[in-house]
Amino acid sequence: MSKKMRALVWTGPEKVELQEVPVPVPNEGWALIRTLYGGICGSDITIKSGRHPRAKAPLILGHEMAGVVIRTNGQENYDGTSTPIREGDIVAVEPLLSCGLCGPCKKGSGHVCEKLRLFGVETDGGFADYFTAPMYRLYKKPDSISLEEAALAEPLAVAVHSVNTGRPEKGDHAVIIGAGPIGLLIGLVLKARGIDSFWISELDDQRLALARKLGFATIDAKKENPVETIRELTGGHGADMTFDAAGVPAAGPLLVPITAIMGRIVLTALHKKPCEVFFRQLSYGEQSILGTRIYAKGDFGEGIKLMACGAAKVLPLATHTFEMGDYENAFAAAADSSKSCKVLIHVNDG
Repeated sequence: MSKKMRALVWTGPEKVELQEVPVPVPNEGWALIRTLYGGICGSDITIKSGRHPRAKAPLILGHEMAGVVIRTNGQENYDGTSTPIREGDIVAVEPLLSCGLCGPCKKGSGHVCEKLRLFGVETDGGFADYFTAPMYRLYKKPDSISLEEAALAEPLAVAVHSVNTGRPEKGDHAVIIGAGPIGLLIGLVLKARGIDSFWISELDDQRLALARKLGFATIDAKKENPVETIRELTGGHGADMTFDAAGVPAAGPLLVPITAIMGRIVLTALHKKPCEVFFRQLSYGEQSILGTRIYAKGDFGEGIKLMACGAAKVLPLATHTFEMGDYENAFAAAADSSKSCKVLIHVNDG
């Protein structure tokens, strides 16, 4: 194997380069993985623009990855338990690095580790021929799912965590604000959980069309008032669960009035700007606002199981696939949400 490899390196605002860099060497308990497919996330677009608060250039991008294990270095993870990963396995990668020592980690909540790092954000990611990752963060791909689906396991885990946080119950009504990739994945998870009464509110025609293609009921927010529509559809009660998958200031004023008394508001998207929320109405209805960050322990594996059994059919979200050498067009497509949903980069053949 060559000592050099191709990598997509962010070098500064709006600058991504295909560079030749050294092949990384796996640490103890880590594996060397040849990347097969990766997904471009909204955070990659934010990093590329230079607006991400934590990413520092130069940085190899990419945290939604699937690949094949080339070499392992030991078989122990940070808490001393062995892993079943072997050389030759095709894996999806949970891209979190937790310290294992802080208060949240000791309580089993490593996803909110005080020193949490993510591949492709605080440390080099997987948009490269090879990358390394801890073996306890690797999940063997079931035979029933494709390589492309394996690369979508990471955003699906975000949706699983959001739905778990919302605590769905039989007979609940739900509304999802925003029909981007995560909003649509939340819809797939709700459907897999037996929640049939939910709606997705969106402004963009292309995203509305994809939501309908997936069989979801939609609200065209250009033509309808989402609050009035949900109130009417639920007999005046509102949604038992409201998922903010938009993360824009315009979503803030909708969250409380669209939600039922004792309802749960789940913040899935990360708001980059302040938004208006009328808390008096929230207090009167004893509603709960629940913050989420990525995914908790077990969510990643649960998402893979949903794909493997056919309960979450994620492939229609992958609207575009580009070769790694065509990265400029890949990032341009991912940045145009009116024309794309999920953009994949094909790095190597399996």
